Amino acid sequence: MKTLIASFGNPLMGDDAAGPRVLQLLSTYALPPHVVLKDLHAPGVDLLFHLDGVDSLILIDACSTNDPPGTLHVFDRDLLDQFPVEPRSSPHQPGLVETLKLARILGQAPADIHLIAIAASRFDFGASLSSEVESALLPAAETALHLIHRPASHQS
Repeated sequence: MKTLIASFGNPLMGDDAAGPRVLQLLSTYALPPHVVLKDLHAPGVDLLFHLDGVDSLILIDACSTNDPPGTLHVFDRDLLDQFPVEPRSSPHQPGLVETLKLARILGQAPADIHLIAIAASRFDFGASLSSEVESALLPAAETALHLIHRPASHQS
């Protein structure tokens, strides 16, 4: 069994650094040997190249919502499948939901998928993390640790 914990985000764009910062925290823990950490930045369809042999996928990203900054959301595969594909201004980089749907169509989707999303408010170039998002990093890392130690929710 292989578990991939992947972060998305740009560390130079304020709260968008949340994913990579959570991954950095996770790298300080003694993780089981089947767990791989990867900072994927903004992969789009390139995410598919990282799914080979992955049984469980945990994604960590900042998100823009109406929730207070620092609010954590955890979406499983079933919830992610229900998200509509948003219209895009460019056909070149599909979004996360589109890429996960494509992985499923191609038979590449891991059996177990979770997205840990951290509500963010500041995405300005050169900005630092907001204090609210900074305080959500450890709870997000603990959520990822909980997910790697629970049984998979789907069978292949």
